[in-house]
Amino acid sequence: MLSWERQGYSWMSGECTISNDFVVNEKDSGYQLSFSLLCRIDSVVINGYCIDSSSNSSGWTRGEKYKIKIPASVLKSGMVNRISFRVSDFGYTGGLSSNFCQIAEKYNHPNDSVNLTLDSSNHCYSLNASRLKLTADVESSNEGILNLVVRNDFGDTLVVESRRVDKGKKQQTFALEQYNLPAGFYESTVILSNGCYSGDVAWFTIAPESIECGSKAPADIDQYWTTALNELNSIEPQFTLQKVDSLCSDFRDGYIAEMSSVKDVSIRAYYFVPKGAGKYPAILHLPGYGNGFTYHKGFKNRKEDVIEMALCVRGHGISADKFNPWNDMTLWAYQICNLQENVYRSAYLDCVRAVDFLLSRSEVDTTRIGVLGGSQGGGLALATAALCNDKIHVCAFFDPFPCDVRDLISIRKIGQEEIQSFVKLYDNCNYEDALRVQDYVDARNLASKIRCQTLFLTALFDDDCPSHVGFSAFNSIHSKKEFKIYPFDSHMCESGEFDEMFRFVFEKLSLMQ
Repeated sequence: MLSWERQGYSWMSGECTISNDFVVNEKDSGYQLSFSLLCRIDSVVINGYCIDSSSNSSGWTRGEKYKIKIPASVLKSGMVNRISFRVSDFGYTGGLSSNFCQIAEKYNHPNDSVNLTLDSSNHCYSLNASRLKLTADVESSNEGILNLVVRNDFGDTLVVESRRVDKGKKQQTFALEQYNLPAGFYESTVILSNGCYSGDVAWFTIAPESIECGSKAPADIDQYWTTALNELNSIEPQFTLQKVDSLCSDFRDGYIAEMSSVKDVSIRAYYFVPKGAGKYPAILHLPGYGNGFTYHKGFKNRKEDVIEMALCVRGHGISADKFNPWNDMTLWAYQICNLQENVYRSAYLDCVRAVDFLLSRSEVDTTRIGVLGGSQGGGLALATAALCNDKIHVCAFFDPFPCDVRDLISIRKIGQEEIQSFVKLYDNCNYEDALRVQDYVDARNLASKIRCQTLFLTALFDDDCPSHVGFSAFNSIHSKKEFKIYPFDSHMCESGEFDEMFRFVFEKLSLMQ
């Protein structure tokens, strides 16, 4: 039910063994193992006997199930048996687990199931809510125990309840309002134990508009960014624009825009303009981590009367020729202890330069410029709207990074491991130094400067950039704003969050005519 990240595993875990115990009543009944795990599986062992070493799942395959007949000779009837998987290359989940493992008689698979529902469509409740109830629809092939556990997003267990359940279908309701849970985000898991295991998981939130960041912005952060902007302004932008036939369509002309930014780096963007003379509103799209906007069909074929600029900040896509640290490290690690050379200081300034480009174009209605992005793009969008506050007129962002970093790494604990590995790349760099630098480039610490209309979208299952950190930024914004919660989505935006952001930004810009 829980993602690898929630269980403490990631790509950094290397080889390890995951295991569980089970009991069979009759070892001669013909048991079958079915499994699908988002990782590389090197061997499957029961009671010390290897029953399979040929699965070799790639680590990225979702939902592909393997089935293995379990030799009766390896099982111990009426006693505890242990199954172990030797695994590596834990696949990326985004927060949703697609893992599955079942041992059952070949022709007698149980129909046990548990399905959770809450009485709020978006799983959002006010503080001291009088109707916070969780309902479990249970179908059990035997008598058993139903166990409920509720944890906050920091992993603290706050509610534990157990109920006996009878054979058959039954509904169990848990009244959570009695626990007076504070503002926050909560993972609720229900597991049916009846000789087998079944379960479900759901997230909910209480008063997310009351979420606050656990740390304060540096006292001199305004001076830090004033100095950074002055550095950018001292650099001649050297804007160029080249039309590219393959980026053009019946609806739009497509170009590559190039411009100079800080640290002697040229950055580029895809630039799409509706055919026909006139002034148009413009939307600046900002990239997720490592994203280079390599798919252009949506931009080319958009029929709305709006200019779109897809910026590849340094280290991304068509801007990665002069600055590309990926071969030696991940982008977040680059100069993580250096206030002046840190990659996000420069990346935010790349975004400001892209706004300068839009302001220089005669076809752009400079009174109607919007910005949007998700994940890293969400952090970039927040920073852009803050640093260019009077030049940006609408902003939309999805679960942002880097944002509320100190709380982020307390929730997503593998973030602590990542930073600890990053500081080892540099001399005279330690964990606290890295966090101090992160405070200056934390998008949450810039959000109060935003003056435009803003939309925040968040997915409650998001492990990479949990809802908590996005709300820390959202709650710091003082302009007109709104949010939308996707209770069943992960960081992979299963419900089309980027389309929703585009619709919001385009609608608001259109109304500004």
